[in-house]
Order: sequence, then C-alpha cells, then structure tokens
Amino acid sequence: MTVMLLEASIPLSVLLYVVLGLAGTVALVALIIFLFKAAAAAGHIGKLVREISPDLEKTVEKLPSTVGNIEIISGNLVDVTDELADFTPGLLDDVEAVLDALGSTTEALSSVITGLTDGVSSLFGGKRRKPAGSSTTQQILTIAGALLGLMNKGRDKDTAKKKKKKKKK
Repeated sequence: MTVMLLEASIPLSVLLYVVLGLAGTVALVALIIFLFKAAAAAGHIGKLVREISPDLEKTVEKLPSTVGNIEIISGNLVDVTDELADFTPGLLDDVEAVLDALGSTTEALSSVITGLTDGVSSLFGGKRRKPAGSSTTQQILTIAGALLGLMNKGRDKDTAKKKKKKKKK
C-alpha cells in the first residue's frame, strides 16, 4: 500500500485576493439589493406625492383668504380690547356706586328694623327698652335723609356720566 500525501501550497497573496474578491462580490450584491429597494421606495414616494398634490394645491389656494380672515379677526380683537379698556373704568365706578348705595341701604334698613322692633316691643312688652338711637322719630328722619342723599348721589352720577359721554364724542 502506498500512501500518498497530497500537499498544496497556496501563496498568501493569492489567498488574500480570493478573500477580497469574495467580500467585494458580497458587497456588490448587497449594494444592488439596496439600490433596488431604494428605487421601489422612491416609486412609492412619487405615487404618494401624486395622490396628495391635488388636495395640497386646494389647501394652498385657500391660504390667502384664510390669512385675510385671520387679519380681520385680529383687528376685531384689538377693537374689542380697546373698547374694554375704555369702558372698564366706568363700569368699575358704577359697580362701586351700586355697592356704596347697597351699603347705605343696608344700614338704613338695619336702622328701620331696629326702630320698628323697639317700637313694637315698647307697645306690647311689659318692660320698656331704650331705643338704639335718641328716638324713633329721629331714626325715621335719619333714614329718610339717607335715602334722599342716595337718590341725589345717583342723579349726580348720571349727569356726570352724560357729561363724560358728550366730551368723548
């Protein structure tokens, strides 16, 4: 029996060229696959752009009128805020006058109720309580004076408002 030894020697440079050739081939195949997928994606993107473009054109056509409406609305908002700035102090003055009148009326009603309860208790009660003020008649006169003062104050404010409005015009 004979034994044969097979030996092959391959130079290292040839082996390196073969490995580099195989790696280049794999890279070229991967690049070709990538380019085909990129071309397909570009086709899909082109199709989407063609589908969207009519609606996009309609939207772009409406933009000038929308911008005009926004300008009108912002102008109206400026007018509204200017009017609010003009009328707010007068409104606050009116609210203050009403609150003052309400406070005076409350005080007057309190005095009237106190006078009435003192009068009723003095008529029907066995013990006579001393009224809160100097006399019931004096309390009624004080209330009447306060009410007249409130009415005159309201008239004075009305005439003052009319004068302010005439000056503004």
